[in-house]
Amino acid sequence: MKRRGLLAGAIAAIAAMTALTPSALAADIPHYTTDRQDVPAEYRTFVLDTTDTPFSKVVFDEGEWTRTVKDDNNAWWPTVADAGLSIPDVGEWTDDAGARHTIDMRLELDQWNGGSVSELGRLDEHGQIVHDGLFWINNAYDNTKVPDETLKTLGRIDTSRRVGCRWTVTLLMADTGTPVPDDFKGVTGFNDLDGWDADPSLAFEGVELISGFDAAYTTPDAQLASFGENGFAGTTADAGDESDLDGAQQSRHRVAATWTGPTFTFGYSIQQPQGRLDGSRMTFGAPITRLETLTYKLNGGAGTIPNQQEGANQ
Repeated sequence: MKRRGLLAGAIAAIAAMTALTPSALAADIPHYTTDRQDVPAEYRTFVLDTTDTPFSKVVFDEGEWTRTVKDDNNAWWPTVADAGLSIPDVGEWTDDAGARHTIDMRLELDQWNGGSVSELGRLDEHGQIVHDGLFWINNAYDNTKVPDETLKTLGRIDTSRRVGCRWTVTLLMADTGTPVPDDFKGVTGFNDLDGWDADPSLAFEGVELISGFDAAYTTPDAQLASFGENGFAGTTADAGDESDLDGAQQSRHRVAATWTGPTFTFGYSIQQPQGRLDGSRMTFGAPITRLETLTYKLNGGAGTIPNQQEGANQ
C-alpha cells in the first residue's frame, strides 16, 4: 500500500508538471494544448464572445470612420490613426462579492495596414444578401477596395509585409463607464484563422497576442503555426464553414487567450499567397475547452485523453 501510494504520488506529480509545461509555439507568453492544461476557472468568469453580436449594436466614434458598400460587403473604414468604436453589453461578469455587472467593449485602432470593421451578411428567403448581419473584423489586401478618405489619411496598404491591423480592446463597467478592475480576468477565442489549401505550410491568417495576455490555448491537433510576436496563424487547410464556428475543423483554427485587467492589444493579419487579392475576417468567440477530464488509471489501466475538441465554452 505504501509503495502504491508513492507511485501514485509520483505519477500525479509528473502529470501535474506535464500539464503545466507550456509548449514552444509562442515565445513570450505560455502556450498550452487543451489535452494537458485547460483554461483555468478564474478566467471563465467572463467570456468575450461576439459571434452573435448584431452589427447594428456597434457605435462608431463620430468623424473617425467612413462607410462603403461594395461587392455586397458593408464595411466601415478608419479615417484617423486611433479610430474607435463601442459595443454595449458584450457579456456579464460576477465580482467576488457575487454582484453581476454588464460589460461594454471599446475597440480602438493601434496600427493600420489594411483593415476595417464589417458586417457578416445573411441571406434572405430569396438568396439575396441583406445588411443586418453580425460584427466581424476585416483585413483588406486590394488598395482599389479601400475608400479614398482612408488612403488619404492612413496611406496605401503595404503588401510587401503581412497585411492587417493592431487593435486595442478595453472593457468597461456598463453602469459607470469606467474600466473594469485591474484584477479582472477573462478569456476569448480568436476565430476562423484560415490556412491555405494550395500551400499548406503558409502561415496565412493569424493573430498576434501583443500585450495584456496571460496565456494561449489551442487544441492538440491545431492547424496553426507560430509567427511574429506571440503569433498563431492558420496552416494546412481552410478553417471551414463560418456558420459552424464550434465545429471540429473550426476549433483547430482557433486560439483561446486569457488576460488580466481592462485592456489587451492584438494584431490580426494575413500573409497573402501569390495572385490572391481578397481579404479575410475574424470575430471573437468562446474558447476551446476540453470535452472530458484527463484521467490516469494505475495498475495497467489505460488513461483517457480527449482526441477531439469543440469550441463551446464549458
